[in-house]
Amino acid sequence: MLAPAAYPNHREADVVLRDGAVVHVRPVRPDDEPALVELFRSLSLNSRLFRFFSGSTDLVGEAKRAIGVDYRDRFSLVAVAGVERRLIAQAAYYAGPDRRAEVAWAIADDWQ
Repeated sequence: MLAPAAYPNHREADVVLRDGAVVHVRPVRPDDEPALVELFRSLSLNSRLFRFFSGSTDLVGEAKRAIGVDYRDRFSLVAVAGVERRLIAQAAYYAGPDRRAEVAWAIADDWQ
């Protein structure tokens, strides 16, 4: 198993949405775990079902999985918005040994 790559600063970007809002997209960091738990807990039952295929998923465990990246085969991005820098979205891929990847994303209900 390879050691995690260095944090990829070059993957950070401000993105302008169709409505003119600006969000900051960046690779996930270990200190994002509490905000990810908050995002996952805030999701409606329908959003949880689409993201986790279950309404009763271990959300703390899922947040830990989301930050457990190596920035190569396990990569996760987050989007933050507003002056409070609220984490509003998370997207990830997890590549397997056969080079197929599992992809997943969650977007705060009020940003969908």
